[in-house]
Amino acid sequence: MLLTKLLEPFAELLNDAGRMSKLWPALSIGAILGVLVIIFQISFSAIVFSGPLAPLAIRGVGLLLFGALVTVVITGLTSNYKGIISFPMEVTISVLAIIGVGVAASIDGPVDQRHLVTMAAIMGLTSLIAAAAYLSIGKFRLTNYLRFIPFPVAAGILAATGWILIRGSLAVMTGDVASWDAIVQSVEPSTLVKWGPGVAYGVLIFFASRKWGHFLVLPVALAMGILLYHLALLGLGISIAEAREDGLLFSLGGAQSGALWPPFQPSELGLIEWSVVFSQMPIILAAAFVTLIAALVYTNALELSSGVELDMNREFRAMGFASVAAGLGGSAPGHHVPPLSTMSLVGGAYTRLTPIIAALVVAFAIFLSGAALEIMPMTLLGSLVFFVGFRNMYTWLYAVRKMLPYVDYGIILLIVGVIAVAGFIPGIAAGLVVTVLIFAFRFSRVEVVDAPVTGEHIQSKKRRPILHRAILADQSSLIQGYHLKGYIFFGSAYPMVDRLNLALDSDPVPKCVIVDFDSVTGFDVSAGSALHRFARSARVRGTRVVVTSMSRAYRAMLLRGLPMADRHNIHFAEDFDYGLEWCEDLVIESWDRLAKQQQEPRNVLVDVSKEEAERVSDLQARFAELTERLEPHAEAVDFKAGQMMVEIGSHPPGIQLLVSGLATAHHGLDHHRLREYGPGSVLTVPAAFGDYASKEEIQAEEGCRVLVLTREVRQSLESEDPDLAMRLYSYLLSQGGD
Repeated sequence: MLLTKLLEPFAELLNDAGRMSKLWPALSIGAILGVLVIIFQISFSAIVFSGPLAPLAIRGVGLLLFGALVTVVITGLTSNYKGIISFPMEVTISVLAIIGVGVAASIDGPVDQRHLVTMAAIMGLTSLIAAAAYLSIGKFRLTNYLRFIPFPVAAGILAATGWILIRGSLAVMTGDVASWDAIVQSVEPSTLVKWGPGVAYGVLIFFASRKWGHFLVLPVALAMGILLYHLALLGLGISIAEAREDGLLFSLGGAQSGALWPPFQPSELGLIEWSVVFSQMPIILAAAFVTLIAALVYTNALELSSGVELDMNREFRAMGFASVAAGLGGSAPGHHVPPLSTMSLVGGAYTRLTPIIAALVVAFAIFLSGAALEIMPMTLLGSLVFFVGFRNMYTWLYAVRKMLPYVDYGIILLIVGVIAVAGFIPGIAAGLVVTVLIFAFRFSRVEVVDAPVTGEHIQSKKRRPILHRAILADQSSLIQGYHLKGYIFFGSAYPMVDRLNLALDSDPVPKCVIVDFDSVTGFDVSAGSALHRFARSARVRGTRVVVTSMSRAYRAMLLRGLPMADRHNIHFAEDFDYGLEWCEDLVIESWDRLAKQQQEPRNVLVDVSKEEAERVSDLQARFAELTERLEPHAEAVDFKAGQMMVEIGSHPPGIQLLVSGLATAHHGLDHHRLREYGPGSVLTVPAAFGDYASKEEIQAEEGCRVLVLTREVRQSLESEDPDLAMRLYSYLLSQGGD
């Protein structure tokens, strides 16, 4: 089974190779893509190996092209998108360029193989770290969690990479280090002529790609750039050899047979300066981190632009396997490249043949004929880098400004500014810190306490005597309840407690304050500390705190460190209804104690409950008369305490009239109490008028007797004893208020 799955892409390749409708488009588009991959890696090598490391740029091309080769092949065979093109791109390269400057400064002596193998070790380590993250995310299906990276932070990082590439493109075109001093000096006429045409051509490519948006714009622009540059050299009387010697054209530096691989021998691995590698570890981790962000952003962009539904976890696994191979070859990690990947779809070459043919072109340049690359003008390479950087800054710094609030857009500007001045790590840190602070401020303004409810608005489902109902109606202000919602953290906890404390300032002071956690997703230690403060204030005022719907874990967190006196003042209940019942019992108990001392409170409630007592007495008399007349037609059924009278999904045979006992209806999923039934209650009314599947369960709390009136008996009553049928229906209607 596993072998069949592994061989499936190869079988697909053989099948497509035998179909001319697939083969010819794949050959043409794949060849163009292969050339573009090569040119991108040459440009990126000039960025990573710039300034003092410039003599190593040609060997750096070999390293990056090898990484591009294995990444294109592996993702081409394993991705869900058949025409995928993946390789090391600008986001990762921009951070590696910063590392290159650090390596050049950290190793004493002239630039030699020590610098090359150390950079290879750094790039390989970056790839392996990124691969571990890719594979973990893909294996454990964590791609959705990556979406929690704040958009302003991701946009700020991507915009900053654009700035770094623009700065690096000047280094490629001028041959100088991309420092602030070099940028200031670059406006001098002698330097301006080196980078001015390249920048102008990069801007021209950008606006041409925006105007026409065709996948051939970039390859045509590069081909025209090479042609025009060589025509200009010819017109100026500069030979190819002279141009290469003056650094105007890309040079292999005397590499034998034009081969770019291997860039060093295995025996030279002992030259790696591991102390330098480890000193760069924070930036290496930053490079892996921004690679992950770019992978997520660009894979989402590919799905949107192509319309092909991607399995994100599979894509991350594909990029993970590719990054392992790239890392072992000392190259940088790669990810999907949407603009090039969609070329296969637009050009009718949506097949796995396309990336494989592109890889063959790259392999030809690496192993056989790298000398063909020496026609590339350095100015044009700088133009390509400038184009990529300018596009990033336009997309993530300019185009997004209209879709973001000013505060979020300010975070992007902050990240770009800090990265430009202080470096990547401070920029990312500054962006995350500010984002967290703004999030805390915004979230603290989200109300986590719903409007309070009192005993006047709601009563528990417990069935109570008439006098107790009157007591609760009269003493309704002594019970106050609050429903909490969302995540309670340090920013919202203390405003929440201030809101709860308003209940303690009521007149009269409530006997109970219910705090319901049913809609709370969690709370932190600060929230627990704030609740401690409320519990202490409630105890001092003589108010009991009733906490409902709180999990055991959160209960343990709340009680941790709470004084014993405050613990005893807190009552925990299963849900809001049972908490409300407990408070009602407390109010009734307090009223009874007061009534024993003073007769006046009881006398006051006698008049209040008299009308209700008359109504209930009338209903009881009607029920007794009704059951007496229905008894010959109905079946008497007895239930023991704890026995289930009606189960979820069962089909009761008809109406059940509760003659004696007490029963409770519960919601089946969470077992919350819905209502209590006592003598005179009618159960499962819909079952007497058609097939009815119960949506609740009813359990006998004590011994119960019911009269069951089936559908058939009810129908016969309508014809044989219409007066009794009318009395039954009248009583059913009266139950709405009981």
